[in-house]
Amino acid sequence: MGNASVKGDKQLYFDAMANVTQIERKELGALRKGFQEAGRASGGNPLRIARDDFGRVVDACAIAPQDVEILERLFTMFDKMGDGQIDYREFVVGIAPLARGTP
Repeated sequence: MGNASVKGDKQLYFDAMANVTQIERKELGALRKGFQEAGRASGGNPLRIARDDFGRVVDACAIAPQDVEILERLFTMFDKMGDGQIDYREFVVGIAPLARGTP
């Protein structure tokens, strides 16, 4: 019974994020998966990534490598807490204006 509630909460979360960011639910799920993989790869929290892990997540978003300087600035902007890490929500809210979604 509790498991159904968690799935429902997750569904509502993705629906709300898709509505706010204009990124499709499917794409949000793929972003979250890449984000979690990067967090796990460094042995940390799968819902938080450090600056070093940021490149792996950006690669999954197919952003050109020549934009490294811009990406460094993006990370700094996304890091609202100033702790050298960003969480999934900070990442999605930050990248939403740059993402176009599926036409």
